Amino acid sequence: MEPPTAEPTALATVVPVPIACTLGPGEVIDRLGDWHRLVAARVAPPVRQVDSSPATVKVRFDPDPGLAAEAGRLAAAEHACCAFVTFTLHIDRHGTELTASVPVATTAMLDTLMAGAG
Repeated sequence: MEPPTAEPTALATVVPVPIACTLGPGEVIDRLGDWHRLVAARVAPPVRQVDSSPATVKVRFDPDPGLAAEAGRLAAAEHACCAFVTFTLHIDRHGTELTASVPVATTAMLDTLMAGAG
């Protein structure tokens, strides 16, 4: 007797995410200011890896609920206007680590976002 087989399932169609930002020029300036203020509060130099796909920058902050909340707010707001950016927020007893990942072709955008992190 042969083992039962699963019914085939339809795979979701992968739709490429456009590399574009939906913010207007004034909004971009304000958002960059928010990012630069957050990144200035880091506790160590960032870990930057831009020679592989995706390119990433990791920034660590002290264990401060306000910094964690601001990192989460900015990451969500940024993803809403630049869907090609992926953020991961890791919070533990040592603090908060924010990782931003982008396609290698957009590392200049990542550098601008994290200016002052290096």
